[in-house]
This record gives sequence, structure tokens and C-alpha cells, in this order.
Amino acid sequence: MLEPAEREIRRSLEMRPQIPDAHYNLGLLYEEKGDLQRAADEYRKEIEIHPAAYPAYFNLALVCAKTGDRQGEFEHFKEAVKANPQFARGYLFLAKAYLDRNENFDEAISLARKGLELEPEAESAPLGHYVLADIYNRLGRLAEYRAELEKGQALEARIRKR
Repeated sequence: MLEPAEREIRRSLEMRPQIPDAHYNLGLLYEEKGDLQRAADEYRKEIEIHPAAYPAYFNLALVCAKTGDRQGEFEHFKEAVKANPQFARGYLFLAKAYLDRNENFDEAISLARKGLELEPEAESAPLGHYVLADIYNRLGRLAEYRAELEKGQALEARIRKR
């Protein structure tokens, strides 16, 4: 089912090898097929050709997470927000990566707040509140934990109604 799309993208690349998003789209296609290695390879090609391709960094980080490469996940999330400082979702996922590493909670709090500031009502925004809640819980700051948890739950409910 995805083969016609792959053929068309490859044909486009033959005509214009540097076409923006072509390798990114191949990466998405391979992810859909479950071929994470080929997806990662295509995201890397996109980044090589277009170093500011923050969605490719982001998706490469997600692939790294799926394959257990925590360091790659962390580094590629950092590159995504470096490539696009307005990428709210990237900040939220990077904050979560710090949380998962159980380190640098101050930086994770700052990143989560930055992501929430950029897009407070985005579909990914509840993650920011949950990351903050988890950190505050681990630090024993229970009032802040409860406040962020409630914000995340309320936002999630609003998003579901959209």
C-alpha cells in the first residue's frame, strides 16, 4: 500500500536530489512499515542535506527512543530545539528525556515551561504539565505536583472535546 508513495518520492529524488522533506517523508513511510533502521537512515539523510530540518531531528529522536538508544534520543531532541527555538513540542520531549534520565531537574523544569509558554494549548502540552508534576513529586513539592497534575488533566479534557 505504501509502495506507490515510496516510488514517487524516489522518482522525485532522482530529478531533484536535494528536494526538501523527501528523505523525511521516506523516514515516515519506513516508520509506518515498521522498518526503524531505514527510517533513521532517511531522517539522517534529511538532516545531512537540510541541517535545519527540525522535524527530522525530532522523529530521529523518537526512533532512537523506540530502539532503546537513550543517548541518541536525548541528543536529537536537543538538536531539534536548537534547529528551531520555537518548537514547543521539542522542548516538552526534551524535558521528558531529562526526567527519564533522572537528572538535571532544573533544566527539565525550564524546558517544560518554555514548551508550555510557546504553545500552552497544543495537543502535546499536557505532557509538559505531567513532566512538571512528576518532577515536583520526586522533589517532594506536593502542592506544585498537584497543581501541575490538575492543569494537565484539565487541558487533556479540553483537547479531547475539540
